[in-house]
Amino acid sequence: MWDYKEVPLNINGRVAVPVSIFWGLACVFIVRVLNPYLMTVVEGWQQRFSIFLPLVLLMLISFDLGFTLANLSSLRRAMNAMSATIQEKKEQLQTNLDELKTAAEERYQSRSNWLAEMKEQPEWRKQLPKLNFQERRFLNSFPNMKSKEIKSPLTEIRQLSRELRKK
Repeated sequence: MWDYKEVPLNINGRVAVPVSIFWGLACVFIVRVLNPYLMTVVEGWQQRFSIFLPLVLLMLISFDLGFTLANLSSLRRAMNAMSATIQEKKEQLQTNLDELKTAAEERYQSRSNWLAEMKEQPEWRKQLPKLNFQERRFLNSFPNMKSKEIKSPLTEIRQLSRELRKK
């Protein structure tokens, strides 16, 4: 994200003159134009709403924080359940390896057949939690997200989430 090696006049790819000029002009615009305008707006609000506006804004921020934390907790539980189901399915495939050595070995080594097996067995789908919009957004918005509790790769959990969404 901070790699400016392709930008001309950079210093070790960390800073670049054009980017610094842009941010400098943006700061001047904020301080000279935007801040004075916002100060007059805020003073008007202060006279009109007194202490009630900050309290309402604080309540909204608190609600949003609580909502986000609840969704993160719910996402963690859902991801644990999905991971456990994926691991259980993989273990089941591995135990069948003795009976169907050649066919099961190919399926397990590809590690992509667990999804096809889940599609064929609808009782597995019933065991999995349904992710709400916010949980799916967290899952897809953070591609480098990591968890110490989850054994399955997040790419598999994302893939399973997309399949569950398709029905």
